[in-house]
Amino acid sequence: MRVAKIQTTLRKFFHHWITVTGPLHNLGKTERAVLAELIYYHYMFSQEVTNVAHINRLLFSQEVKGKICKSLDISAARYALVLTVLNRENVIKDKTLNQAYIPRLKPSDKTFIMAYKFTLIDNLEQREIKRKASKEIPTNSK
Repeated sequence: MRVAKIQTTLRKFFHHWITVTGPLHNLGKTERAVLAELIYYHYMFSQEVTNVAHINRLLFSQEVKGKICKSLDISAARYALVLTVLNRENVIKDKTLNQAYIPRLKPSDKTFIMAYKFTLIDNLEQREIKRKASKEIPTNSK
């Protein structure tokens, strides 16, 4: 198995997480950036607050909205549009982050290992190439 070692800050880790999981959610650049920031703040709040409802109230507060807009240099209107997209894509539901997007990272963790398993499927294009190739290869006749 190949291992890529990446040194990063905690905040950038969440941006990397959203980038490498991109094939699973297909979000646009700004949507990925906002989601990464929301996950970062969710993680930070979860270190101090155990009540999930309270974490979500904090996460979708005006203060966090302002911090994310400033950090990403986007307007409040753009942020609202991004949240609409994240709602439509079921990343956010009822002002709660979908747990599938949150990595299981504990405060004591100094490394995070992620593995991909690719299942290669045979598609029509591959079958057509194989069919053409088999016609061009001469067969040995005795």
